[in-house]
Amino acid sequence: PKSQILLIFLVVLYLQSGLGCNRVPGSPYLCSKFPPSEVFLVNDSSLSSVDQLTYQTFQGVLARTQPRTMRFRPGQDNWLIDNLQQNSQQLNISLNSTFQNDYFQLLHLFRTEFDGYALYNINDVNQINAVISLCSAVNVIAVNISQEETIKKATSLPLYLNLAELNWTVNDVYENFPSNFSTCGFSFQEPSMYEYLADYAVFGRMITDYGEPANENVSAMLATQLPNCPVFGWSSENIFVGNMSERGLFVHASDWAMGLSFLTNLDEANLNQNTETLAEYNVPKTEQTEEKIEKSDNISQTICFLVSDGDNIQWLLNGFATSPNAFGSTYRGIVPIGWTLSSALSELAPSVMRYFYNNASKNSETGALMDLFVDAPSGLGYTYPDLFPSADFPTFVNLSATFNNKADLQGLVNVIGNPIVPLTEDMDVYLSNPAFRAVFYYNYNHYFASYDQFPPYFVNQKDGLRKLVMGSRYYLWEGCDPTLGNNCEDDGEPVVSYNPQTLAQVLEQSAADQSTFGGYSLVAVNVWNYGPEDVVNTVNLLKSSSLNYRIVDPVTFVDLITKNVKT
Repeated sequence: PKSQILLIFLVVLYLQSGLGCNRVPGSPYLCSKFPPSEVFLVNDSSLSSVDQLTYQTFQGVLARTQPRTMRFRPGQDNWLIDNLQQNSQQLNISLNSTFQNDYFQLLHLFRTEFDGYALYNINDVNQINAVISLCSAVNVIAVNISQEETIKKATSLPLYLNLAELNWTVNDVYENFPSNFSTCGFSFQEPSMYEYLADYAVFGRMITDYGEPANENVSAMLATQLPNCPVFGWSSENIFVGNMSERGLFVHASDWAMGLSFLTNLDEANLNQNTETLAEYNVPKTEQTEEKIEKSDNISQTICFLVSDGDNIQWLLNGFATSPNAFGSTYRGIVPIGWTLSSALSELAPSVMRYFYNNASKNSETGALMDLFVDAPSGLGYTYPDLFPSADFPTFVNLSATFNNKADLQGLVNVIGNPIVPLTEDMDVYLSNPAFRAVFYYNYNHYFASYDQFPPYFVNQKDGLRKLVMGSRYYLWEGCDPTLGNNCEDDGEPVVSYNPQTLAQVLEQSAADQSTFGGYSLVAVNVWNYGPEDVVNTVNLLKSSSLNYRIVDPVTFVDLITKNVKT
C-alpha cells in the first residue's frame, strides 16, 4: 500500500539528510549526507555534448554523499559564480578551478566512489533517458560508445551494463531496479535535452522519462509517484500541467536547469526580503500628484504590477538574473514592481534566492523597497487546483504555506487554474491557512479578466479577518491588439493585448473611489514580452494624464484593498 511506501521513503529521506541540510517538515527535496566543502569547478565550454551527460551523472552520484563539483558557463554564469565566491565563507565552501578545463582528471580523482560505467548510444533516443535512469538507480556514470576507451583510461572503471547492446528502455531499467528509485520526484525530460537536469535527477534517484502522459509506458512510470510530489522538466504546458495536476503532482519547469544537485545543498538560513523598508505609498512624484499624495481620498486608481513566470526554475537559474527584460533591467528601482518567485527555490537553490533578495532595488530618495517577491503559481509548484484531487489538495496548500513562510513571500500567492472564476472551495483551502493573506488568481487561457467576468472578493475568516481573492484586471502582453482592428477572439472569450500605450489609455479611464474594487488594478506583466522598462514607460505616460494614481508593491496593494474597500 502507498502508506507503507511513503513511510519507507520518509525513512530513506531521513537517512539521506545531512546535518547541514535545512529542510522544512514534509519537504520533498532530498539533500546530501554531508554538505559541500571543496567544490571543483568545470568549464562547460570544455565539455562536448556527450561529456556533458557523463559529467552530470558523475556530479549527481557524488552529490548523494557530498556535492564535489559544479559546471559553469563563462560570461553567462558570472553572476552566479561571483555570488558563490563572495559568500563562500558564509556558505562554508571553497571553489577550486584546478580541473576546470580537464574534467577527466576529476573523474580520476573520484573514481573509487563508482561501481563502474554504463554504456549507451547517444544516437538512440530511447537509450538516453534509460541510461540517466540507470545512473539514478546505481552508482555508475553514463558513457557514450564513442567515449568508452577515453573514460576507461581516465578511471579504470569496469563496464557495469551495456545498454547499447541490450537496447533497454526506461521501463526495462525500472523493472530491473524497482526499489532503487524515488517515489517522490520525477524527471520528465525530453531526450534531446540531456545536457541539462540530469545531475539533479541522478542525485535524487529519479526516473527520467518523456512522452505523452497518457502513453501506457510513461503513465506506468508516473504512477510510481506519491501525491504532493514534484515533477521536474517540461512539456506542452496546459496538457502537461493538467495531467500532473490530475495525478496530485506539481511541476517545476526545469528542463534547462544546471547544477541543482550542488545548489540544493547550500544552506541559507533566515531568508528575508527586508520589507521593513516598505513605504505606505510608493508613488512616483509628479507635479500633478505631489500635493495630493498624502490623502487617500484624492487617489482615483491604485496600481500594482506583477511580473509572471517566477515558477520557472530554469529561468531563475539562467537568464532571469541578467536579462534586461527581467531582474537585470536598469529600470528597476524607478517604480515598485512585484515579482513572482518559486518558494521551492528556498530549498532547490537558496543561495540564488538570497541573491535576488540582497539585490532588490530601493528608491534612491526614500530607501523604500521597490522589488517585492510573492509566491509563484500555484504555491510550492505549478499545478491547477481545479484538477488536483480534492483529498490531496489541503496537504499541497499546507506545504505551500510552509514554504511561503520559509521564503518570506509575505503570505501572497499567485495561482493559475482553468476556470475564469476560481472554484470557491479551492480559494477557501488556500485562505483558511493562516499563512496566506491573499490569492492573485489567473485563468490559464487569458491571464486577465474584467471585473464583470471575475469580480474580486473577500473570504471572511472565523477570526474576523478578510482575505482577498483578485485576478489581474489588465496585463502587459503581446498578442492580439484590438486597436489595430483585429478580431481578438480565443475560445469564445475576448483576448485583449496591451502595450504601454494602450495600457496607459485604459488606466486613465479607470478612475474610481478607493472604497470600491474599481479603484484598484492588478496588472500582470508577461516577462517574455515586457519588463521593467515597459512598466516605467506606462507610468511615464500616466504622468501626463488626468488620473491621480499611485503605484504600489503587492503587500501595500493588498493592505490598502483590505483596509479601504467596503463590501
